[in-house]
This record gives sequence, structure tokens and C-alpha cells, in this order.
Amino acid sequence: MTIFWSKHSLEKIKDRNLPKESVSKTIAAPDFLIQGRENKFEAYRKFGKKYLKVVYFNRKNHQIVVTAHYVDRIKNI
Repeated sequence: MTIFWSKHSLEKIKDRNLPKESVSKTIAAPDFLIQGRENKFEAYRKFGKKYLKVVYFNRKNHQIVVTAHYVDRIKNI
């Protein structure tokens, strides 16, 4: 599937020095995946001691990344 990057996500990924490859890996093979409303997902993948959280919308043939950042733990789990 193709990944589209919102302007906000590109700014935050750059500000936070996150490799786009890590964001793509998190979407493709998350350790945990939480589905929200309207095809909104939170994908989590562990990198070192923290989890990379990627928020994105799942569309028919692509995903749209909203934001990404590191968290210490996964909410609601």
C-alpha cells in the first residue's frame, strides 16, 4: 500500500528526527494496533526502550499519516 504524508506529519517527523523508514515499518508491522473511529488507527512499534506511535487514516488503497512520536507506554493496554 502507498503511504501519503500530511504536511503536519512531515513537519513533526522532521522536528522529532524520526526516520520515515521507521514510521513506514510501524504502519506495515506494528507491535500493537488500536482502531479508532472513521478508519483512524494508532500503530505502535518498539524501538529501544520506547514505542513509536503513528496515527494514520486507512483508505481503500493507501494510508495517510497524521503524526508520529515516541511514547513510553501504550495507552489503553
